[in-house]
Amino acid sequence: ENGIGSLAYSGKLMPSHSLPPIIHSTMRQVERGILEHDHEINGEDNNNVNGNNGNGNSDFTHQLQICQEEIGMYFDCALCNHYPNEESACKFHTDPEHGTYWERLTCVVSAGNQDVRKFAFRPIPDANTWFRYETTKKRGKKNGQYEHGMDSAGESDDGIIPAVVLLFPGDVVVMHSECNDLFHHAVYGRQDAGCGSEDNAEHNDHHDNNDNDNDSGRVSLVFKRAMDRGNGKKGHGKRGEGRRSWTSY
Repeated sequence: ENGIGSLAYSGKLMPSHSLPPIIHSTMRQVERGILEHDHEINGEDNNNVNGNNGNGNSDFTHQLQICQEEIGMYFDCALCNHYPNEESACKFHTDPEHGTYWERLTCVVSAGNQDVRKFAFRPIPDANTWFRYETTKKRGKKNGQYEHGMDSAGESDDGIIPAVVLLFPGDVVVMHSECNDLFHHAVYGRQDAGCGSEDNAEHNDHHDNNDNDNDSGRVSLVFKRAMDRGNGKKGHGKRGEGRRSWTSY
């Protein structure tokens, strides 16, 4: 949207451009989908704004709902990532500056051709471990045996096994709250091309391969909301120069 500066990402400042109508429309669809899903889980009359509704989602959905009701929208900018072929991948990373430049609620929309990918999360070493999310009963069985860097089986998690889901065209991944503070995420190369592994995600990036293959390429849209940093400033003030396959809207 107008008035939003550049996005710092992948080592560059991505300059902003006018938001295409189709992306603007997709943003509104995603917002409605998030609210409908939250209502299905918590009931239509979801007035709990304390973040204690059984799934921890009320805070951000309440903010989203207020923006929808007051100004008709929540997301106001998007990063468009182009994966030119089946080997293109996105290595493990966190999205920068959430909570300072951008609101913590962000969504990744898989778009483009019928390209099914693996989307992975893993705890950030020295910041998070899987055992934190185990039940109290299961953790109690190993009471006193947990140490930083050890999982519930007492084994080293230096090479943390990622949690992986299949991402189909049209699917939406929602990240909120402390997600980007506690977890890395990645997109693997296409599995049927022999690229669906953690190693592939570690050693490839969106722009390692520049051969455009329209039959196997894909696009993902990352929806964000810029934070007002004072005096109406949003995003980075300096205009950057994005790579050919990356554009910030």
